[in-house]
Amino acid sequence: MTVLLVAGSLDQKFTGLAHELTRTLPRGAFAAVGGVGHAAHFEAPEAFNSEVLRYLQRVYSSGLGQS
Repeated sequence: MTVLLVAGSLDQKFTGLAHELTRTLPRGAFAAVGGVGHAAHFEAPEAFNSEVLRYLQRVYSSGLGQS
């Protein structure tokens, strides 16, 4: 299973936790949304969506998203 962890770059607690989790997940990835805090999806929805779409494109182009 592939996992994307997203955190706002100003959210030090969850950025740190996401980095730790990414190291333990075989197919984990991390994306930081710049200049926002804990609610990245509310504070910068376009940037958040861009990170998610970029990740999904990478996953599906590599064949990992195929069942």
